Parts: sequence; structure tokens; C-alpha cells
Amino acid sequence: MYVIGPDDEATAAIKIMGDKKIRRLPVIEDGRLVGIISREDLLRAIELCSDVRL
Repeated sequence: MYVIGPDDEATAAIKIMGDKKIRRLPVIEDGRLVGIISREDLLRAIELCSDVRL
């Protein structure tokens, strides 16, 4: 299973999702699930922060 940490860069999450062709990643801290990030969430955040439509 592919996971990401809460302090990892968003670009790392996007790269994993793109490379592995998955749409969501669990966010794990100290062996516990602390969240789930989706590709759509990341793209939307980029869109909002950059004022650019993706």
C-alpha cells in the first residue's frame, strides 16, 4: 500500500498518485491513519492558490 506523511510535500503525493495510477493516498503519522488525500483535493487546492484553472 502507498502512503504519505502529514509533513510530506503535495508534489510527492501527486507524483505517487500519477506513477501508481491511484486517486487517493492515506496519510499516516506514527503508524496511525490521520487522513486521506485525493488527487482531486490536491488539484483543487493548486487551482485555488494559483488562480489557474486545471
